[in-house]
Amino acid sequence: MVFTDGTTLQIIDKSLPISQLVIAHRHRLLLLRTGYPKDNYFYAISLEIFFSPSVKIRSKSSLSSYQLSYTKGCHLFCTTPLYSQFLRVMVAVKNKVFMLVWKYPAVSCFPATPTTPSHPLQGFIKHRVGLC
Repeated sequence: MVFTDGTTLQIIDKSLPISQLVIAHRHRLLLLRTGYPKDNYFYAISLEIFFSPSVKIRSKSSLSSYQLSYTKGCHLFCTTPLYSQFLRVMVAVKNKVFMLVWKYPAVSCFPATPTTPSHPLQGFIKHRVGLC
């Protein structure tokens, strides 16, 4: 994480190699794909966990609850434009394509609102699009 004054803070350690990363700030999500040869997963992490008073470096084991289990073997994901009101994520897993739709609209302010889920994985609806 890089602050406005130029200082940096490591928030994820090297046990979780990241291949792809998107910050959907209007939806308060950090979307990432890991880079293991056979254990690629898609993660949806709430940004609030990084801004807690006791900021610590997150490891692979501490972020395992944020991975979608059916995305094992994920090799690519893409999102709708980040300024969009609604968030849709297309995830390619082996020879299947899934569309994940975020149930909640974007917010303009960062403090938590009661319409967001307690865990980010509860906010996605999964649709199977087809085979490649």
